[in-house]
Amino acid sequence: MIQDISPARLDTAYRELIPAPEDCFFSFRDGEVLLRTGEDGGLSLPSFRELRRILPGWVYFAGITALHLGHWYVRNKYCGRCGSVMKRRTGQRALVCPECGNMVYPCIAPVVMVVVTNGDKLLMTKYAGRSISEWVLISGFVEVGETLEEAAVREAFEETGIHIKGLKYFGSQPWGFSDSMIVAYTAVLEGPDTIHLDREELEEAKWHSRSELPDELADISIAYEMIESLRI
Repeated sequence: MIQDISPARLDTAYRELIPAPEDCFFSFRDGEVLLRTGEDGGLSLPSFRELRRILPGWVYFAGITALHLGHWYVRNKYCGRCGSVMKRRTGQRALVCPECGNMVYPCIAPVVMVVVTNGDKLLMTKYAGRSISEWVLISGFVEVGETLEEAAVREAFEETGIHIKGLKYFGSQPWGFSDSMIVAYTAVLEGPDTIHLDREELEEAKWHSRSELPDELADISIAYEMIESLRI
């Protein structure tokens, strides 16, 4: 998955440091990242002294984490309580209002993802009205007052009209594209397998044989890991 960057690792400690000349930085504009093309055609990140070649592991995770933080800074420029300009708080990854003291920490939205099996079949879906055209899995944001398990059951029913049981935790993944944390489960079908599609959310939903599952997703996502774990 995208965060599996061993032997590199993410150091989550907050430090107020002046960038070193060799440090890389990410610059975003409307979700796009600034890159440079070298003489050999390779892409690289700007640094404070020179451009360094992008490495295929850590840079993706560093970039998505930077994008997540960038969203947070942009969306919290002003205090939501009094409208004053927010300031960075010393010693913490937090923003504080100098006028009313309102403090804001990075926002992480919980998302559930669930892979549903029915014997030798697996339920996969396609989003409606999105740029992602690949077969994916049932997923959605957790509502206020819900447990993760309740959200998984609700999303399965709302999107496809099926009931599920036997929820088992699979794993989790930070997903900075949507400022979220994905919590993934496996489940089995309970009752009829007839699909009643929510066409506002999905374009298609289908039971796929586990021996012939689509192979469309990049290996950076937990959805890919779940699908591959159930392929026979």
